[in-house]
Amino acid sequence: MAKLNAYLTVAEAAPHSGCSADTLRRWDKAKKLPARCLPVTGYRLYLANELNEFLLQVDIANNE
Repeated sequence: MAKLNAYLTVAEAAPHSGCSADTLRRWDKAKKLPARCLPVTGYRLYLANELNEFLLQVDIANNE
C-alpha cells in the first residue's frame, strides 16, 4: 500500500488535475478513475500517480 502522502483528497486533486471536484466524483462513480475511501469519513483519496496517468490517457484520447 502506498504511503498516505502519495494520496490526494478531492480538494487537492481538483486543482492538480484542472478539473472540478464534481468531475472527479463522476469519474469515480463511472469507474474511470477509482478512488480509495477512508472508512471512517468516507473521503475519497486518489493516488497521485494514478491520477497523472489517467489525465495523460484523457489528453492523448482528446488529441487523436
